[in-house]
Amino acid sequence: MLYAFKDNGDDTGSLLEMTVDIPAERRGLFQANASKNSGVPAEEILLWSGPPIEGKVVAIIADGTVVSAQPDLAWTPPPPPPDPLEELRRVVDQNILASEHDRRWLAQKEAAKRLGIPWLKANPAATLAETENALAGALMAEFPGEPLVVSPAGVILSYAKAARERGYIAEEGFTALRDLVAATPDNQLAKLLVKL
Repeated sequence: MLYAFKDNGDDTGSLLEMTVDIPAERRGLFQANASKNSGVPAEEILLWSGPPIEGKVVAIIADGTVVSAQPDLAWTPPPPPPDPLEELRRVVDQNILASEHDRRWLAQKEAAKRLGIPWLKANPAATLAETENALAGALMAEFPGEPLVVSPAGVILSYAKAARERGYIAEEGFTALRDLVAATPDNQLAKLLVKL
């Protein structure tokens, strides 16, 4: 390896740059680049050729010449940079959907929408109670052995509220939502539900 050092004035030198060893005729270019990159005048840069040295390197200087180089035993490596994914992990761990309960709730809410629409289309005159009972049964069949963490009536009325807020129905309530679902073609309904 070829090392470029700056004389510290105390028989040691600080490493400026290093490269694989190069022929003597090209060392002047290396010295000039080290000067340009460090701001140290080229004539003050001391070159030394030697084996690769791990860690921070310090030169031993005698009479203005590098006589050897060695690891700087006083140097403590900086701490490793923070893991860029650690902050993301922390945020994900605090996310509402991080727990098993919350994932179950979201899965059941989405299933209620997916199962409830075809049922309402097949039963356009159904009452809220009939729809709630049918949806509860469909959810229990979809998630056997799991507790229901969504209220079918709550999901239905929440969608009715969102549909009213977006102007899909004139008045908030089950009957208006049921009529919207029953009267809207599936492809158009899918576009509306993306936002609900």
